[in-house]
This record gives sequence, structure tokens and C-alpha cells, in this order.
Amino acid sequence: KLKEALLNNTTNCVKVTTYFLNEIRKKQKLNAFVEVFENESLLRAAEIDKRIQTGKQGKLAGMVIGIKDNISYKNHKITASSKILKGFESLYNSTVVERLLKEDAIIIGRLNCDEFAMGSSNENTIYGPVRNPINIKKVAGGSSGGSAAAVAGGLCLAALGSDTGGSIRQPAAFCGVIGMKPTYSRVSRYGLIAYASSFDQIGPITNNIYDSALLLEVMAGSDKFDNTSSNKKVEVNEPGDMSPLEAVTHLFAAIQIADQQASFEEKESWINAITTLFPEHSSERAENFFSQAHETLSSHNHSDRNIYIQSTLTRIKTLLSDDQVKSLGPLIADIVEADGIVMTSEMEIVSLSEKILGISIEVE
Repeated sequence: KLKEALLNNTTNCVKVTTYFLNEIRKKQKLNAFVEVFENESLLRAAEIDKRIQTGKQGKLAGMVIGIKDNISYKNHKITASSKILKGFESLYNSTVVERLLKEDAIIIGRLNCDEFAMGSSNENTIYGPVRNPINIKKVAGGSSGGSAAAVAGGLCLAALGSDTGGSIRQPAAFCGVIGMKPTYSRVSRYGLIAYASSFDQIGPITNNIYDSALLLEVMAGSDKFDNTSSNKKVEVNEPGDMSPLEAVTHLFAAIQIADQQASFEEKESWINAITTLFPEHSSERAENFFSQAHETLSSHNHSDRNIYIQSTLTRIKTLLSDDQVKSLGPLIADIVEADGIVMTSEMEIVSLSEKILGISIEVE
């Protein structure tokens, strides 16, 4: 919903970030944050708002995130909640932070944890114990207690923790949020202060599984700085969290790819169709979304692409009004017929669209 609101200009990243900054101030008793990057996060939010206006934003645009105090963020303090590292600033970004920033996440601050991630109650810390938002007389769990409490308390949309033997999963359970420890090697450990390096994994804490899947998609993958990281291909998150504009551009990109006679450059008719359906969006934004969708779908093999298209069509049926869904029929038919050659692969998508959307697409 937030993503859709950002794309529809009913809110912006600065407003969202300001809201969470106010919540952090109101709920200081939780003791979840040990440092808040107020000015920096607002400046970054303003930059991302500009990118959203041109359709060039990353996958995490508008996602306000806190990071555990054992994950390196260049030129920012990192102490692992220990006096030993008091005053120390990281000299480089961890791989996960680098990947979050690349996709336009807004890192709002660093989060309390058990000292060097050794603990299960978040009481073993120089910053004082973290309180559970459900009941402040109770512990938040650990060692990623600050991360879990921040998400559960509505201080940020998501947080990163680290898990060796339960340090994400247990506090997430205590605080009633979603915590996931990825399979070892799925996410690079570069820039994580180690507890037991052959067990440690960085993972997300979120309010829902869609955000967890999206964060994992962004963070996962091979990393030259961690030779234990897996070379296995990162699966692209299914379109469960797409906006209406994104869903339609993915459908159009799929049909354009299926037209084996058409090159990517021959996309003007698709852009016109998108702006016809969504007149509130500029041609420039529609083109940027179409390019991103084309890139995503081109990386899929034929079988995976068909599964993705089915999910996209289901999303379209949920998001668009009945009138918008009906208007898709003639738009698709006109473009499929435009080059005078109708490919079998195009008709497969047309038939699937008719079946799932319940519309008639008359292609001659």
C-alpha cells in the first residue's frame, strides 16, 4: 500500500521518514535505537522522491530500515553494543548495506543488540535493555532484540538482524513479527561483526512475508568479498507487491518479448498503451517502468516467465477497476496486431489473459 501511495503521489518518502522519526522520539522507552540518522535519512528521502517522479527508483524506494549495531555502514559508528568498540566508525559498507542503498532503501539508524550478538534477551548491552512493544515489562528477545522491537513498535518498516542460533527468529517471535534466517551462504557476511562466522547469517525482520521476500531478493547472491557466499541464482520475488502500473507494464513487456520479430527499441506503442490506461503517469515514467519490466522478464526462462505472467495477471485483476481491466482487451489486441505478424507465443499470453482476467481479446 505504501509503495502504491508513493507511485501515485499521495505521499512521499520525506513524509514517511518524518513519520518514523517522530515515532522513534515518542517511543524512546523501547530503547530499540542506539543512534538515529535523522538529517541523513531526510536528505536521502528527498533524493529518492526525485527518482520516483521520473520512474527511476529502486526496488526498495520508500522502505525505511534500521540495521543491527553489528552491520557495517561506512562512516557510521558500529559498536556491537560493546564498550570495546565505543567511538569506532566503519571504514566500509557491508555487502547487504551496499545492496540496500543501491535499491533506494532509507537507513534510519542503528539498533540495539546483545553485546557482540551473544545473548537471547537483549539485556547484555552497554545501551541498556530493549523493551518489548507488546509489553514493556517483558524482554524483546535477542540478540537482535532492537531490530524486532523497532519493527513491532512501528519505528521503521523493516530491520536487519543477524542470526547464529536463533538471534533473528527468537526476538521476532517474542515481538510478533516476521523474522527469517536465510540458509547459510545465501547472503554475504562481509561487513558483519562475527559471533561464530561459520553459522552467522544476516536476515530481515518485517511485518509481512512480502517485505521479507523482497529484502532477501535484494540482499542475496554471490559476493566477491565472501567466498563462502553461494553462486546459486537469486530467485526474483513474485509480483505480489506490485503497483497497478508495474503489473500492467510487466504484462506488456512479456507480450513484447513473446513477439520474437520485435526488438526492445520498438516499444513506443506499448508506452502509449500504458499512458492511455494510466494518464496520470508521464511517458518518461512509463518507459522507465517498461524497461525495468523487460529486463526482469528477459532474465527468466520460458517456463519461469509463464509462472510469473500468471501471477502478474492475478495481481492485475485484483488491483485494477473493472473498467480498466476491460480496456486492456483492445489495447492488447491493437499492439499484438501492429506488426502484422501474430506469434504463437503471443497468443499463449493472450489466451491466458482472457482466462484469468475474464475479458475478450479479439486478435485477427
